[in-house]
Amino acid sequence: TGEENKAEAIEQIEAGNMMGYLAFHGSNCIGWCNANDIHQYIRLEDDLKHIVKDQKVGCAICFVIHPEYRRQGVARQLLKQAVGDFKEQNFDAVLAVPVDNKEFPERLYRGTLNMYSELGFTEIERRGNVSVMYLKF
Repeated sequence: TGEENKAEAIEQIEAGNMMGYLAFHGSNCIGWCNANDIHQYIRLEDDLKHIVKDQKVGCAICFVIHPEYRRQGVARQLLKQAVGDFKEQNFDAVLAVPVDNKEFPERLYRGTLNMYSELGFTEIERRGNVSVMYLKF
């Protein structure tokens, strides 16, 4: 449920396992990007270890944007900040796994292909409608 997801997120943030970025308009929070070291995303590890290998790789995995602020570049700004911080923290690369599904906009919570391409990410694999996007520093 939504409440269970919220409780789990709070627990993971307090434990230092979930990190990310918030976007504000005035004092109102309008967006969130979950971004962290790829090793914090255990569910992805088996599928992506052949790419990550022994590199230090960041991952931007989830965006939540308030409905009134969607399609205004908020997620792009959050991603841009995350990429800049990963680079500053001496990561080797950033990886993302957006779902290309225009029929179901609710599945775009991982960001859009264009959003990543505009920042220099390259699609290195595709599994059905899921792209593996990669930006090497």
